[in-house]
Amino acid sequence: MKKFPEMKLVPDEMREKLDFLGYIYCPVKEVFSDKIKEFIELKKDKDEKDKDEEDIKAVVPMGGCGKDEFFNVNKIKDINKFPSVITGAGFSEFFEEEFTNRFIDRGCFEDLGYISNLNTTYKDLDLKDPKGCYNIYSSFPYVLLVDERKLKNRPIPLSWEDLLDEKYVKSIAIGHTEEDINEVVLLYTYKNFGEEGVKALARNINTPMGTIEMAQATGANQQSENAIYILPYFFAKAAPKKDYLKIIWPEEGALLCPLYVMVKKDRENYLDELISYLYSEDLGQSIANKYFPHVNKNVDNKIPNDGKLQWLGWDYIHEKNIITRVREIEEIFYEEYKKRSDLNEKT
Repeated sequence: MKKFPEMKLVPDEMREKLDFLGYIYCPVKEVFSDKIKEFIELKKDKDEKDKDEEDIKAVVPMGGCGKDEFFNVNKIKDINKFPSVITGAGFSEFFEEEFTNRFIDRGCFEDLGYISNLNTTYKDLDLKDPKGCYNIYSSFPYVLLVDERKLKNRPIPLSWEDLLDEKYVKSIAIGHTEEDINEVVLLYTYKNFGEEGVKALARNINTPMGTIEMAQATGANQQSENAIYILPYFFAKAAPKKDYLKIIWPEEGALLCPLYVMVKKDRENYLDELISYLYSEDLGQSIANKYFPHVNKNVDNKIPNDGKLQWLGWDYIHEKNIITRVREIEEIFYEEYKKRSDLNEKT
């Protein structure tokens, strides 16, 4: 799980006056920001005759993919100082126990009810948060990218379970450092295959690599033993087009990393159109073109016809604080990973 430094919060008056704070992953940040700006400008032009209509004050932080002056907004103590609408991604700061105790469990956010009649990409998935706070509008799916040159007569893995086979020892790359591993992959591995599955994955992981580094490395004649890359669909599609590279959509489904919106119950009505726009075909198609599948039923999500997603499930997420669970799984992973590293040093 990413560990960001504490940063100074923006002044209270800036947060209190902010209608919309839009966090989203880097690959689609510019597109998302442009569409939000475009919507606000169009709405402003349309509302010019209505002198009582408020201008929407919105920010989509563009710097550093997580490190910005609004980063610690989840530390706010008073809901009145929290932005009216905020989008988040993954299982990070807005799932911290302190935040969930303060705002989620007290029901400070609104159930938008937009996730009925979903896009077929999400068929058979129950995306509705029973607490009504996290409203999913899109996702960042994880798939496999296989380098057949490095398989050395081993079969192409077709499922997440295949990755745990000892035949793939030290052959898998996943976005992580020595102290920071992707929590999405850990959570699904632990839920589906338990502690032993996490240990098996740790044994099969090769050297640490960042996500962008993985996508770039696949096209190089590099000497590593990485044969299998676990990475978001966006980066798999961004990898060089080589005959030896194959994108595998796992049989159990790509791992769904959620993009969601939280809306304060106590908010202004002039934000209704912006909230609806987050679920619109226009915004949806713009980010789906970057391989962020949207829930709007009319969007072409550009994934394989037989490609499906698997969802961690809200019951599992709320059963135990998900950040606490991630840290426990990380301990299991790194303990096993270190055993392997120590063994290598002795041989």
